[in-house]
Amino acid sequence: MDLFDVLFGAGPAITKSMALGFMPKDDDFLELTPQQNKKFYEQEGYTEELRKV
Repeated sequence: MDLFDVLFGAGPAITKSMALGFMPKDDDFLELTPQQNKKFYEQEGYTEELRKV
């Protein structure tokens, strides 16, 4: 393994998934809106202090 693989290589789980034919699309990823993000942090009990870490 060279330095490029360490810095930019995909992990074993991603490599196996792609070998099985899974090719991620934009629809496969969820980006939370600020309101959804705030609701998540409220439900999980996180505070503003923890979000800044």
